Amino acid sequence: MILWIFAGLLSGFIKGLCGVGDAPLFSSIMSFAQNNIDISPVNLIPSVFSNLLITWQNRKSLQTRIWVPMALLL
Repeated sequence: MILWIFAGLLSGFIKGLCGVGDAPLFSSIMSFAQNNIDISPVNLIPSVFSNLLITWQNRKSLQTRIWVPMALLL
């Protein structure tokens, strides 16, 4: 349980600093103790909320001609 908390806090801190990198960091730390099938769903939930928060904070600098084609391709 301590490893889950440590990995979550560290990956959240890195995401707060640079905006990316939480999933690879969380997965690499947790891969020492758990299978990947257990790791990914746990990281998905906080990651969605942090991505929404970062997007909302930077909404004035978003350019429609860049994100619309990318969203359509995804």
